Order: sequence, then C-alpha cells, then structure tokens
Amino acid sequence: MTGVQTCALPICWRFNTQNHAEAARHIGARPPKGDPDRTVDLRFCEYITSFKRYLYSQAWIDHLVAELSSPDGFKATTGKDASPLNRVVERLPPVGDG
Repeated sequence: MTGVQTCALPICWRFNTQNHAEAARHIGARPPKGDPDRTVDLRFCEYITSFKRYLYSQAWIDHLVAELSSPDGFKATTGKDASPLNRVVERLPPVGDG
C-alpha cells in the first residue's frame, strides 16, 4: 500500500495524492516543490532513486494521521480546508456462511 492509501483509511476527510505531497513538503518529509527529489527526513520517508519514488514509513503514517485528525490540523498540514468523506461501509459475511 502507498502512504496515501494507508493514511486515508483512519481519517474523515477527503485526502488525495496532491494533499499528501503538500503535507510531506510542509512537514519536511520531502524537499520543497521545485527542488530535486531526495531524502530529507529518514524518519518519515526515503527517496528511492532506482524507482524514482518516495517510500514512507509507519512513523510518517502515524504522524500524518495525528496531524489530519481535525479540520484545523488538516488545513495547517495541507493548506486546504477539510472536506468530509462520505463513506459507505459494507460488511462482508463471515467466512463459511453461504
């Protein structure tokens, strides 16, 4: 799973890849926009040059979820207003039920 997929699960706001990149730059996990891609804070992520992608840690996910837990925290972290996520949860039948 990518960081975005994992982080989007426990929060109540719409959260997309653009929000994720903005948060990573704001918190200092990634370099500012326009700078070359590189590892900035190894606690949160590492830039993998062979894949040209960032690999985020569980510490990043935990930190981001905590930051995004309120509308004010969402705005402070992403620069955008939080938009409620309307989610329908389907319950699957237990294994073995026919």
